[in-house]
Amino acid sequence: MLHDELQPDFVIGNMATDLVDLTLEFCNKEDGKPPRFPKNMYNSFVTELVNLALEIQHNVCVANSNRVDVKDRSKLQGDAMGDCVCLEKDVFVAYRRGWISAKQFLRWQKLICNLHWKIFNWSNM
Repeated sequence: MLHDELQPDFVIGNMATDLVDLTLEFCNKEDGKPPRFPKNMYNSFVTELVNLALEIQHNVCVANSNRVDVKDRSKLQGDAMGDCVCLEKDVFVAYRRGWISAKQFLRWQKLICNLHWKIFNWSNM
């Protein structure tokens, strides 16, 4: 992926970008294909999924900024971890309702969980 070439050492940032990419892939309404989620969920539930992934990416990137003091960095990391938990629960709801397959669920959950623990370890350094 392009971002890996641009920032090879920013593993957590790359994982957050991968999470946004995957979320957009799963939430995309492509022409000619039946939507994965019910149409009435796109302006609420699906928007929430995308917003959580974007917020995680934003918080990770800002926390990595060298212009952020330690207290602010810690808050941003905590917010990102909290958003990971919320996204994980929402993805489970999507799976339980049959909107995503077991394979998609496991792929999404694995990325969220791995990112959450990377942020956790980073916050305890």
